[in-house]
Amino acid sequence: VLEPIITASKAIAEERGIKFKVEGMGEDAELPGVSVCPKYLQEAVGNLLENAIKYVVLGKGNGRALDAPKNPSPRIRIRLTPNHEPYKAGVTILIEDNGPGIPPEDKEAVFIRGYRGDAARLVPGSGIGLDISKSMLEQMGAILDIVDGKQSMTATDRDMLNGTVMRIVLFRSPKIIK
Repeated sequence: VLEPIITASKAIAEERGIKFKVEGMGEDAELPGVSVCPKYLQEAVGNLLENAIKYVVLGKGNGRALDAPKNPSPRIRIRLTPNHEPYKAGVTILIEDNGPGIPPEDKEAVFIRGYRGDAARLVPGSGIGLDISKSMLEQMGAILDIVDGKQSMTATDRDMLNGTVMRIVLFRSPKIIK
């Protein structure tokens, strides 16, 4: 379901000089089945990857993206893993980058339709994408949130990118919102 979106995003990122890594996808991936609406999942993941591509090129600056130089080595990583406690059976998708990140005070606000933080004002957009993505995922019984990079680590991968980490949690048997 996600391969066309991820492949297209990877091509765009690499065309812009952004290193793009995909982990946990392919024939050898051992992921449980999940219940999703393919179009909603593709739209949501596509939006998150589009945001990562737009913002990863911004540098970190002095805590303010507006003062930041360009990121000299932009990187994006998408990881698919089986859910871990406390979540029930399913798949977790992490979309990580080494851009300026989202300040703690904005982590809830970015999901409000029309909200744009300091970094968002540097690139074109309307501030509705995360709200739409979260709504679509919640209708499928999934979760979309922003996590601290330390929460996203696995036993085999401890190299944090230190930017934004968006997490989608999908379930085998979700509670669907109608």
